Parts: sequence; C-alpha cells; structure tokens
Amino acid sequence: MALARRAVLAIAGASTVINVAAHLAIQGVKVLVVDCDSQGNCATGFGIDKSRIRYGTRTLMLTPEDAIRARH
Repeated sequence: MALARRAVLAIAGASTVINVAAHLAIQGVKVLVVDCDSQGNCATGFGIDKSRIRYGTRTLMLTPEDAIRARH
C-alpha cells in the first residue's frame, strides 16, 4: 500500500498560493487552500464571487458548529 504524501505550506502572498496550488493540482495532487485573510484574495483568484459567500473562516473560528456551512 502506497503512503500518501502530505505537505503543509504557509505562504504569505495570495498570488503565490494560487500559483503553487494550481501547479500541484496539475500534477495530480489534491490541494486544500484555506484563505484566512479577511480580504479573501485567494477566493477572488480562484474565481469565487466573495459577495455570495455567507460563511467563511470567521464563522469556522467563532462558531465551529456552523463549520459545515462554511464549505465552498
């Protein structure tokens, strides 16, 4: 059985996060990007309309029972 490789990256710039995530995804790696910045620049970079987001990282941190609603 092959072990899955996992890596955690903490990157400051949204454009760097988007580019690294896209490159890894093209290589077939499953990628999870968590945008903790209140401006949500990663969301915008991935084409998510921030005006339609009702629940986000703030919801996840302050009301964990609502975390399932924070998925996009």
